[in-house]
Amino acid sequence: MDLILTAVVEMAQPFRMLMLVTGVFVGLVVGVVPGIGGLFAMALLIPMTYNMDAYAAFALLLGMGSVNTTSDTIPAILFGVPGSVERRRRCSTAMPWPRKAKPRAPSAPPIRRR
Repeated sequence: MDLILTAVVEMAQPFRMLMLVTGVFVGLVVGVVPGIGGLFAMALLIPMTYNMDAYAAFALLLGMGSVNTTSDTIPAILFGVPGSVERRRRCSTAMPWPRKAKPRAPSAPPIRRR
């Protein structure tokens, strides 16, 4: 219990909370741009963490990683462009063009009833 309390006190400092919010914002902005995923955002943020406090660097990367899985859904649904490979299915189910497809001709003739 003592370790949990120590971790909460360490992370509740204002600079570390600011880094957490900054990581969330950067992850959301980079994730919304189609074709740029979380790995690219992580590659951009890791060099910024070299001269930081270890807890602040962890907060920054944790904030970026937390929104990374949901931020690439935004361009897939709104614009029809998948933000990553995982969102290709969401892109095809959310856009209206699959609903406008013409139905196929039936393979067997319809049964006539008398």
